Order: sequence, then C-alpha cells, then structure tokens
Amino acid sequence: MKAKGGLLHLTAGVWLAGCAACQNVVKSNDTPQRASAKAPAGWGTHQDAQGFSVQLPAGWKVRGDQASGRVELRGLNREEVIIWPVVLRQGSFDMASASEALRRAAGKLWQDTSWGQPQPAGSTTVLLRGRSGDRPAVSILTWIASPVVTVGYLYGVTAPKPVFDQPDVLSAILESFRLRGSSAPASGMQNPSLEYIRWQDPRENSFSVEVPKGWRVNGGLFRFSVIDIRGAMELSSPDGQIRITAGDAEVPIFMEPFSYLGINYPEGTWYRAGYGNNYYMRRYVPGTPFAREYAQTKLAKGCSGLAFSHEGTRNRDDTVRAMNAVLTEWSSLGIYASLTAGETAFTCASGGQMLQGYYFASTGLARTQVGNWWRPQYFFGYVASGGNVWLAQAVLEQMLRSYQVNPVWVRMQSEAIGRSAGIVARTNQEISGIINDAYRNRVASQDRIWRMAANARRGVEEWEDRQTGRQMTLESGSNYYWVDNRGTIAGTTTSTSPSVDFRQLVRLP
Repeated sequence: MKAKGGLLHLTAGVWLAGCAACQNVVKSNDTPQRASAKAPAGWGTHQDAQGFSVQLPAGWKVRGDQASGRVELRGLNREEVIIWPVVLRQGSFDMASASEALRRAAGKLWQDTSWGQPQPAGSTTVLLRGRSGDRPAVSILTWIASPVVTVGYLYGVTAPKPVFDQPDVLSAILESFRLRGSSAPASGMQNPSLEYIRWQDPRENSFSVEVPKGWRVNGGLFRFSVIDIRGAMELSSPDGQIRITAGDAEVPIFMEPFSYLGINYPEGTWYRAGYGNNYYMRRYVPGTPFAREYAQTKLAKGCSGLAFSHEGTRNRDDTVRAMNAVLTEWSSLGIYASLTAGETAFTCASGGQMLQGYYFASTGLARTQVGNWWRPQYFFGYVASGGNVWLAQAVLEQMLRSYQVNPVWVRMQSEAIGRSAGIVARTNQEISGIINDAYRNRVASQDRIWRMAANARRGVEEWEDRQTGRQMTLESGSNYYWVDNRGTIAGTTTSTSPSVDFRQLVRLP
C-alpha cells in the first residue's frame, strides 16, 4: 500500500490553489509531509499545552478550546486561521458526505460569511469558498475514512483581500502546524515541587483547607445574620497565571418572587425580613446555568472573546445525589428541599494570552408554606493560562479533599448547623472525586481526538491482538487485519480470514 500524504501539507496546497497566482504550488495527495522547518526570521514557535505547536509571525494570537480541539490563530491585519481536528461519524464516508459535512461546519467558522458550493479538491479533500465584505475566505475538509470511524481536519482561512491574494504567510503557518500530544501529566496531578500548608478561616476560625505555600489567599466565613452565613475563598498563584475561587460573600440568599398581604415583591427587588435577613427576589436558577452565569460575570470578568465549550457544559446532579437523599428527611418538617448541580468549561483572552476555565455550581431550593428560598450551596472553579490548567485542577482537587470544619466552632453553633457542616465536608469530598474524574475524562477525550487526527494525518490506524495484548500501528486501507502465530500480518477488505492460521485483530477506538 502507498503511504498517504500529510493532510496539513496537502491542505495548505489546496488553499493556495484558490489563488490564481499560486497554481504552481498545489500539492498532490501523494506529497509526503515535510519535516518541521526553521521558523522564518521574526517568527516564533508557539508550544501549546493543548498538544500542538505552530510557527507564527510576531504579534499573532493563539486561542484553543481544550474540549473540542479547535485552534484559532489571529494576525495583526485581521487574518484568521482555524484548524479543527474532528471525528466526523461512524461508518462509510464519501465525497457527498464530506460536502454536506463541510457545508454545515463552515457556518461554525464565521457566521457572517456567505459560502458558495463545495468543490472536490482531491480524493479525500473538499473545498468551499466564501466572502464577508472585503474578506475572502476558504474552508477545507480533508479526511481519512474507515468502516469504523472517519476523522480529519476542518480548516478555515480568511483575511482582507490584499493579504489573502499573497498567501505565503498563511500557507507557511498551515504547513508549520504539528500535533505533539498533551503536555499535562496523565496521572498523579500533584506537582512534586508544590508544598501545601493548612490555611484557616481568619474571621471565625470555622474551617481550614490546604493551599500551596506562597500562594495568595483571601476569604473566610462572612456572617450576615444567624442564618445567612457565607464562606468564600480566592486563591492566586504567585505569577498570577491561576485564580481559584470557592464561594462568594457577595452572592446573597435568593427568594422567588411572591405577594404578601397585597404587597408585591417582584424579581429584582429586596425582601427585608428583619434581624439582618435580606433576600433578593429572583426565580430559581439550576446549577448548570448558574455555573455558566457565574463564570461569565465573575470568574471571567474582564476577559474578551469568552466562549463556552458545549461538550464541557452539562448537568451534574449525580454529584449531589447523596445530599438530596438527606434533604428528603426535612419533608416531615414541611420543608421540601433539593439540589441541582452542573459544570461548564470556557476559554477567553486577557493580557495577550489565552485562558481556560472551569466552574462547578450546585444550587439548593427549599419550598415552604411561607416562601421558596434558594442559594448556591457549592460553587467553585478556576481560570488559568493554557499551560497551567492541569495545575489549577490539581490545587482545586486538594482544596476540596482537605476541607475540614473546626469542631470547636461547630460546638458553638446549633445542633442543626453542626450536622449541616458535617454534610458539607463529606459532600465536598464526594464532589472533588467526581469532578476530578470528569477532568480526566475531558483530557482523555481530547487526547483521543488528537491521537486519531494525528493517525489520520499519517495514514495509519491502531490495532490490537487480543490474544497476546500486543498493540500495533498499521497503514490505513484495509477494513480488517489478521495475524498468525509467526507474526505475519495480512489486510483484507472482507471479514473472511486469509487462512485458518490467522486470527483477527481488533481496531482500537
């Protein structure tokens, strides 16, 4: 079988084919991908924690979505390049399927761009040209198909026409893009050089938590009334690249709008019940939308280009299932309480660098005969520069697992508050384990996408001999692979064994 050419190199050539002055540089499907060349004078190499490197002129900005794998590169003259490894679908995939997939995907690149009709640009490449005002654009999809899964790259390039018609810079950027795998530790996320110390609530000495030595910590327990008590912490790394928050003293107890004795308390007003108890009128917001709202208004405040990950935003009611079981006991007192939970992941830009963030929130609603109250019960997360996301996750995990309530403080409170404090500590530990599993799953999913895309670029697939456990990388092209006891490997297009001596290999996901 003939080795397939590099998809990135081919794509640069296909785009150049759209420029009349550049017809002579169009590459064929069989052109091997060149080794990484030295960056041109004045350029630099960007090594990204998301698992790729790219050579860029000075002043270009990089933005990556860790969950989806999408990479956006932006220049000083309004140039934009998007590179997006994708898993397209299971089963067969042909030119008609690719044209339809590209037509749908192009709308997610730049919404204000009008696109023409897809055009074949090779046996496994399809091209779409578009325009938005003075900005020509091209979108390209190139892929590797198999009976099991189809993976490939979606590219988008747009720039003002004078820049677009002189494509040397944009072509060089595309050709320099390389996958190199995730830089985050696969396991054991604790940084061996990071020393933790125990930080105690300075206001009431009500709780303590482990934090990295030398990091800036603010917060404590804020008491607004006997029942309105709010714990809050903000933690920052010495270099300012990581900010972690847990709780917020500025977030009040909410109450759903109601009328009493002819007096209306509509949304957006305060109900002052006396003794320092003040409730802000607002309809109940479940955990997932609250997490997104808080990340947008507080954690990512001041960031530009805020974008939430669709895959990283979801309900996580599983994290508070145990707490809800406890809350059902309150129904005998006429209080019907429950929690909902969710998480969100996002990216934004600040200070010339790309930031990634995560936020988890649980909100609790209590329905009684005299009104419905709600408040965030557990909410925490972080925002960090791309290369520090794994460290932010590790520190947050350690904080949650090490949270302790001061038993002396508990004895000073009512018995009900004491029981609640114990429940909070246990729930924090349970949530810590669950969101850490979710983080590992996100990283594993991202690495899987990059690995499949890298294999597609190389024209190979990964297989396993289940009898021996041996894994091997084989060229794409056969629907089935077989091995005999001598180690001879054979590929076929049908499920019929080459001979009785061969056993079937299993394609790895």
